[in-house]
Formats: sequence, structure tokens, C-alpha cells
Amino acid sequence: MTAAGYTTHVARGRALGVDRTTAARVGSGDLPPSAAIIARALHLLDRRFDDLFVVLPDDGATCP
Repeated sequence: MTAAGYTTHVARGRALGVDRTTAARVGSGDLPPSAAIIARALHLLDRRFDDLFVVLPDDGATCP
């Protein structure tokens, strides 16, 4: 988001419709982005999912 001109957590939060602390926590990896944040980022930046996000393997837990 920095390359698009959103250089502060405040600017990123406003653009994504979340509080600056949420934007900071998502940006640092401390909080996974919600579906709404992902959708807003894709739309705002006109990018594909794979351009902005990396899907990591889960911790090995299986679903019943």
C-alpha cells in the first residue's frame, strides 16, 4: 500500500475502512486480514489476490 501512496497506518486504515491499529496489526502480520479488508485492498489497488497476499499452510490441524 505504500507504493500506492498510503504511507501511514492512519492512511491505510482510512482507505481500508478500519482503525489505524488494525491496519498496523494486519500489515505487521500480527492479525490476519478479514475478508472485508482483503476485498477492499484488491479493489482499492486494482490487483489480484495472488499479487497482494501469500497463503501459508495451516498448522497441520485437520477438520473432522
